[in-house]
Amino acid sequence: MGKNDKNDLAFLKSNYCFLSTTIDQLQTKGLALTQSIGIVEMASEKINDVKGEKAEIFKVKLNNILTKNKGFETLKSISKILNGENSIETSYSAQKIACFKNAPITSVDVERTFSMYKSVFRDNRQHFKFSNFHQNFVVYCNKVLNKKFKNVYIY
Repeated sequence: MGKNDKNDLAFLKSNYCFLSTTIDQLQTKGLALTQSIGIVEMASEKINDVKGEKAEIFKVKLNNILTKNKGFETLKSISKILNGENSIETSYSAQKIACFKNAPITSVDVERTFSMYKSVFRDNRQHFKFSNFHQNFVVYCNKVLNKKFKNVYIY
């Protein structure tokens, strides 16, 4: 490893090591929209606070990603409304905005669901009736609810 490589690694570790923790936080199941947006904004501030020529590469990349993602801007506006800000204009009804309270900003929950059901919807599964699917789903829900709220069950 050359001198420049070591210097680059030191630069990355000292300035961007927090990103792995940030990603883990964003992948937390059931995270409120306002919390998720807060995590992204805090990471964005940390990235923008780093000084130097190499830091500009990260700043430009982050800015490009966030500017191109119009959905993220919408979620930021909804998050502000959920935090009580009244100066935000939106075309969504109050009922729809309230539905965004626990909206995920990552696809991790969706990927977990697909992963969970991959054995249920295999091509070679031939005799899986709806009643069996319902029972399987109830067992899964009870497992999830019991982890989150002890001794809560669906029948």
